[in-house]
Amino acid sequence: MKFVRSIQLVATLFIFCFSLSPIGSAATLFTPGPDKSNDRTHAFFHELLTQIVGDKYVIASRPHQTQNRSIGLLATKAYYDVIWTAESSERDETMLRIDFPIFRGALGIRGSIIRKDYEPYFNAITSIDEFKQVRLCQGHNWPDADILEYSGFLVYRAVHFESMLEMVSRERCDAIALSIFEGYGEMEAFEAKYSELTFSTSVLLIYPQSYYFYVKKENSALALLLEERLRLHHLSGDYDYLLSSHPLTRDAFPLSKYDTASKIIVQPGNAFFDDNDK
Repeated sequence: MKFVRSIQLVATLFIFCFSLSPIGSAATLFTPGPDKSNDRTHAFFHELLTQIVGDKYVIASRPHQTQNRSIGLLATKAYYDVIWTAESSERDETMLRIDFPIFRGALGIRGSIIRKDYEPYFNAITSIDEFKQVRLCQGHNWPDADILEYSGFLVYRAVHFESMLEMVSRERCDAIALSIFEGYGEMEAFEAKYSELTFSTSVLLIYPQSYYFYVKKENSALALLLEERLRLHHLSGDYDYLLSSHPLTRDAFPLSKYDTASKIIVQPGNAFFDDNDK
């Protein structure tokens, strides 16, 4: 009996001590993991989450899935706690959107990853009809692919980003349209392997599109915390500092350098966005 009581006492003390441990007491916030080597987009969002809620959560990643599967795993399973993705009316119905547009709401201001030997033709584009002759690579589940297809552009879809780079390199596509806040950093991460490619902003595609954090519909407490912390981060100037210094986004600045770019305005209508965004 004394032996049993000793075991019980040791177990109780162990549980008590473990509960005082910062690691044991910290909640974990699970996000999708990187989907490619040197994934600067994942690094950016991991850093942003760490800055805004790192005092309350350990930010951890689970294996990356396709966008549609990630949405399903967030909405119906206890697998991811928060994801980041481009908005769409369907996503706003399925998940709870955090109303703070990442990248200043400029996901739809897009330069293009192209072959360097394609630049003379690409730089001569001045109209939407000319741009519609460009074969665009886009992510398989990207809302942008739907927007561009609906608007009459030639879109070829691929699941993985590096597959898109290969398609442009092999001339199966002409361009990958990426936000000015993503294109420079993503191209720099792969420039050693794809030295024949470059991110061009001489001609910009422009359409309404934003990036957001999303959480499960029932997780309103987390949604409120994330929105409050993001707004405080912006007011303090720390968010703008992250944008101007992170390897993914820093080369997008200064924004004045796009003043002389040709701008192709795409008007996809309201079918892709939530009523509150119309």
